Amino acid sequence: MQSIRRIALAGFLIAMMLVATVQAQVTQYIPSKSMVVFKISKLDATSKKLAAFIQQMGLAQMDPRLADPLGSFLEEKKVTKGVNKEGDLAFAVLSFQKEAVEAAEAAVEGEEEPMEEQSVLLLIPVSDYDQFLSNFTDVETEDGISKAVNPDGEGDSYIAHWGDYAAMSPRKSNVSTKPDGITLQGLAAKEFETKDTVIWANIPALREQALPELEKNRDKIVADITKGLTKQTATNQAFEPLAKAAANQLVNAAERYLKDGQAATFSINIGEKGLSTTLMTEFEPTSYLGQTVAQVKNSDQSLTAGLPDENYIVTGGVVIDNEVITKLLNDAMDPILKEAAALEAQGKPITDYYDVLKSVLAATNSETFGLIAPTAAIGQGSLIQGLAIVNGDSKAIIKAQKEMIDMQAELTKLFQSAQPPAQTTYTADAKTVDGVVLNQFQTKFNPNPKTPQERQIAQLMALMYGPQGAVGYIGAVSDNQTLLVTGLTDEQIKASIDAAKTGNTSVAERPHVASVTSELPKNRVGEVYVSLDVLLSTAANYAKQFGANMPLNLQPNLPPIGVTLATEASAVRVDSYVPSQLVQQMVAAGMQMFMGMQGGGPEESTQPGDPSGL
Repeated sequence: MQSIRRIALAGFLIAMMLVATVQAQVTQYIPSKSMVVFKISKLDATSKKLAAFIQQMGLAQMDPRLADPLGSFLEEKKVTKGVNKEGDLAFAVLSFQKEAVEAAEAAVEGEEEPMEEQSVLLLIPVSDYDQFLSNFTDVETEDGISKAVNPDGEGDSYIAHWGDYAAMSPRKSNVSTKPDGITLQGLAAKEFETKDTVIWANIPALREQALPELEKNRDKIVADITKGLTKQTATNQAFEPLAKAAANQLVNAAERYLKDGQAATFSINIGEKGLSTTLMTEFEPTSYLGQTVAQVKNSDQSLTAGLPDENYIVTGGVVIDNEVITKLLNDAMDPILKEAAALEAQGKPITDYYDVLKSVLAATNSETFGLIAPTAAIGQGSLIQGLAIVNGDSKAIIKAQKEMIDMQAELTKLFQSAQPPAQTTYTADAKTVDGVVLNQFQTKFNPNPKTPQERQIAQLMALMYGPQGAVGYIGAVSDNQTLLVTGLTDEQIKASIDAAKTGNTSVAERPHVASVTSELPKNRVGEVYVSLDVLLSTAANYAKQFGANMPLNLQPNLPPIGVTLATEASAVRVDSYVPSQLVQQMVAAGMQMFMGMQGGGPEESTQPGDPSGL
């Protein structure tokens, strides 16, 4: 029994070593100073996934090449022999600064052109290197490096044989010596190994080049930003120190990102039912941003709970980590507020507004929101219909909202030399719905526009919000729930109150929404769902009111696009999921609309994916 266990353990370890070797094949040939690397995993498998996705869209019927993307690409580039379609392909962007100097020196000697495009390296998996070389013409080989004319006739390439790869570059020096390879760590390594395609940004390498340039040009960058910030203010000279402090903080933020960053990745996975993407930045765990990110707490609860049953264009929610956000804001704003305080009376609206903003953040734990598809006729009612449920200290939130509205006029005077285009009024206890006392805030736009620009704004606002302007209400549903609505009827407000009180989860539980949620990370800080079908249907309905015929025939209840924001260890990640069914319907609808505008019609066909209809 012991022998069997040892043999099994040895077999397992050998298997793991073989897997690690396979995974490291491409990374060991990528220069460690590469700034950006693009990788496609298992060429043939990824190509088949992409082909299946394209087939679902009905696009392969339009262009047969899309049925085999990899094969078609290789045919087009005339590189069909010797390629290992089971391997990984990598494309590396090398260190521009260093390569540009070397290229310039080579150009003096008449060897090569000093072009930034030459600072690239392509690693192609090969099954037979000699056969791969036969794809090229005019091949000249010396010391293991071949110079050849590209099969598609677009320039020359230098080619070297590195293990199971053909290394290609427009510059000989890029393939003259096998590189030291890259060593990926943490979440970036996981992304690189497991996703179909990945773009990896080597932040330490970028930092090495970008920081000296940032410091060298800091004064000019700050001056340009300062000029842009102050040119619209009524008192440019007085506000210049404040604007300069803000500009400095923007540059400091870029500098901090470069200093604290460890890696950034963007990956795509092609599934049977949709596309998944992940945009991630990983920070050094002991750095300022790394430690700050690690403190953020995710939630595994639905962030859209409390929304009433409506036809939504957008729904979402966010968890507020008061302590972390306040710390980040204070660190960013302190130098700016110092300059605002130096302005005394002129700067007081800025410091006061920031104090109120902090009080809102301190009182808020989470927020759920929804943007409802409007039905009112253009010019007769508001096209912006939405609500938000804020969980936290209701009294503090309502008090702060009134104070912020009162301060807006003073802030507008500081940063606009012209007359404000709108004015907001606040009416306490404006009405009561279902036992909830609501305060009204109403924004009316300039009723007597004088300039063409003012007239355009007034006309647009009248179309968007109707004759009453933007009207909203805020009220306490309970001690720890605040409801904000805009453009809603009393009946909709009552439904919103009921949903908030009961923590209604029916919106999140809708099958087409839940199917998307299940494809996204369970733990998240924020989530957003965008219903493209509702957005396009709403746009088409309103287009008809302007006399535009936009034939649109979509299946009901299509799954939305889902996006989540989360933290993982010392990384920030944004994940998205785009369902195949949604894309298929959007493509078909686009073709349908095109055919309709060209004189065709949806009655000509009812086949899904057909250009004429669904």
